[in-house]
Amino acid sequence: MISPQAVAVGIAWSGGTLTVLGDAPPGCGLVVRVRGEEHREEWVSRVPKGPFWLPGERLVLEAAPSLWLVRSEAPLDELLLPEEAAAAALGEGGLLQALGPSGERLYLGQELLRRWRVSGRYVAEDAGILREGNRFRTTFHLPPQVSEGVLEVAVFACRDGRVFDVGRQSVAVRRVGLAALLTGAARRHAALYGTLAALGALALGTLVGLTFPGGRVR
Repeated sequence: MISPQAVAVGIAWSGGTLTVLGDAPPGCGLVVRVRGEEHREEWVSRVPKGPFWLPGERLVLEAAPSLWLVRSEAPLDELLLPEEAAAAALGEGGLLQALGPSGERLYLGQELLRRWRVSGRYVAEDAGILREGNRFRTTFHLPPQVSEGVLEVAVFACRDGRVFDVGRQSVAVRRVGLAALLTGAARRHAALYGTLAALGALALGTLVGLTFPGGRVR
């Protein structure tokens, strides 16, 4: 069971929670993963120059999960053999493998993880799953940057270093109200939306220039 069964993201959305409940077979360890849909990820890396961080190269991943949250009852290397954890795409190693096997993809994946950790889009914890008899409960925090689409919630039951059972369920994430209106307008009229944004920035710059002529506060 998952609560809520659908996530509504409004204009004032600042993050939320997702609670997963279910059966906990005796004599096994549990791992719960929340994974977002794959999409194109593009960003500019940061390069240290003395005491400053300056823009570096432009990095692109054509298919990266928009969200990756993993919680386990114990450290993954105690619950699963390395090859089993990799095959199930769990933890940091599993995520990097999902992004691609080449050295370039691994480098991009590491860059991506650094950014995601700050925003809360990548979290891996070996605590937070509560057992109540033969039932379990865990609650994830959904970050403000959660993407619209479908989240896959998977529960892995582990025993003797192997995954012996997996349960999966989907949760829809949808923008509502003004957030949906603005997102829809940006998608349908991308060029116009970009032009208006540029004009807005130009107008703001002009206003600042008129308020503080010469670039100095008077």
